[in-house]
Amino acid sequence: MDFFVRPVVTNSHNAKWQILKVMKMKNTLSTIAGISLFSFVVVNAAIAQEITASRLYTEFEKNEIAAEGKYKGTKINVSGKVVDVKKNIAGQPLITLDAGTLSYVSCRFPKNAMNELAKVQKDDNVKLSCKVDHKTLTTIHLSDCIFN
Repeated sequence: MDFFVRPVVTNSHNAKWQILKVMKMKNTLSTIAGISLFSFVVVNAAIAQEITASRLYTEFEKNEIAAEGKYKGTKINVSGKVVDVKKNIAGQPLITLDAGTLSYVSCRFPKNAMNELAKVQKDDNVKLSCKVDHKTLTTIHLSDCIFN
């Protein structure tokens, strides 16, 4: 990854820095987290893949090893139909999405999301951004979820 910085003078008392970036990494988006006259911070974040709950589950069913290699630890944008809204044993809120016959995607939220989840009903269609954790017998587990 190469970064180029050049000053752009907007008037005699002010100068802005314009950052130009050449990217050579596939599926990578770069955002500028902070800029000052003498320093800047660049944060790289992978572009979240869009996928339905049923498609995600199907990929894990076809080849769990390949699916874990592709998704585990990454952020995805997942959509699906709500089959359950509840708290887990640790008191964290979660939404369960339908992924087909007896297959589910469990989406865990931070505790401070209770008010948002109180508005969600069974059979609602939702779009979430979550981190993929793992698969158990009939469920794929996602965490750190937020509504898109």
